[in-house]
Amino acid sequence: MTSEPEPLASQKRRLPLIGTYERDLPVSLARMFENALDWEHLPHLHSDSFESIRCLDAGAWGWHCMATLGGMASGQEVELELRLEPERQRWITRTLSGVGAGTEIWSHVYEQAGGGLKVIVDFFVPDIPEEARAGIADYYQTLYAQLYDEDVSMMTGRQAALDARKAEPLSGCQTEIMLGPETEIRARAPFVFELAGARYRLVELEGKLLAHTIICPHLLGPLEDAEIIDGAVRCPWHGYEFDIASGACRTGQACRLSEPPDIRIGTDEQVRATLVP
Repeated sequence: MTSEPEPLASQKRRLPLIGTYERDLPVSLARMFENALDWEHLPHLHSDSFESIRCLDAGAWGWHCMATLGGMASGQEVELELRLEPERQRWITRTLSGVGAGTEIWSHVYEQAGGGLKVIVDFFVPDIPEEARAGIADYYQTLYAQLYDEDVSMMTGRQAALDARKAEPLSGCQTEIMLGPETEIRARAPFVFELAGARYRLVELEGKLLAHTIICPHLLGPLEDAEIIDGAVRCPWHGYEFDIASGACRTGQACRLSEPPDIRIGTDEQVRATLVP
């Protein structure tokens, strides 16, 4: 780990301020800090900007990673460090080596009276000629507008999933439902159904009807519309892949899909979904 970042006033004297991006966000401070620390989502949620990322060190202080860029800089590797200063409601992202080495991006967040946050992002970029500064500022402002467009969907989606988990459990929920005639169900699959207050997706794999939760066990990412490839679903937020039949994580992380309902076809050719105790 490198030394603590310099005070902001010192940074402003050392590096030129190229531009600033401001935006109101409908998210909490907790979700915003969580997002800043989440290096793992970069090549998945922001695939236009990042092709891959490899973590060298990470913790509550921030992270230090090697990333391969996408877009116009496709294939070029950069060394990035993010340091979170929650007591000052800010984080500093530094490019330590590679394209844009020496660049520092300072993000401050302020809680709004009516809820949500205002984020103010300052771009400090070295060695930019005066005549090129406006173009570089426009590039960073456009980039951060896209990054926050993509991040907001994840932060608000996670908050909604957390709120749903906190809701009072439904009492007297049935643990078995009739989904319909087999021929109709196979024609409709895949589709989402609800059982005992939880939502699942019914799919057909190699002729067998199966169900899986539509919530990723990692950070509650959405699996409802996840493409099924080789019998697995992939979370769009972090790229974790799960085997639908077993629930196991194919990408090696220590999590698995929650236990799904048992899908059975009765002698009456009706398809039933039953929660197994």
